[in-house]
Amino acid sequence: MLTDYTAFNIPLDDADVVKGRAGSPYSIKDYYDINPDLAVDVKNRMAEFEQLVERTHKHGMKVIIDFVPNHVARSYMSDVKPEGVKDLGADDDKSVSFNKDNNSIICLARNFIHRMDMYHSATSRFQRKTVSFSESPAKATGQ
Repeated sequence: MLTDYTAFNIPLDDADVVKGRAGSPYSIKDYYDINPDLAVDVKNRMAEFEQLVERTHKHGMKVIIDFVPNHVARSYMSDVKPEGVKDLGADDDKSVSFNKDNNSIICLARNFIHRMDMYHSATSRFQRKTVSFSESPAKATGQ
């Protein structure tokens, strides 16, 4: 997301690798939360979603939630995960390329450097700028 929700304890994303800019537009940032951009009241985003489902059912319709289990955002972190659940990759062993218990494949001695020309809006104006994102060691997920 490019919207600043830090007032709601939702960390900022690196604008250079926001989903769809560097990787899949289906990159999941948090499996347990509702995108605050879709809420009228950010604090009550889950309640709003539950009310939407309830209204939909009252009209005789069903709700389908699209779940993409292996497309994880580089900045995956849940701020509302259930107790006892760790964030994906939190315990990854970054000293080996492959570990059956890792959530990512670690590309040892490789850096992920993503450069692109893009239009970026920090305000309501668009400016052309070149951005760069670096991750070391690089990791690969289902993206």
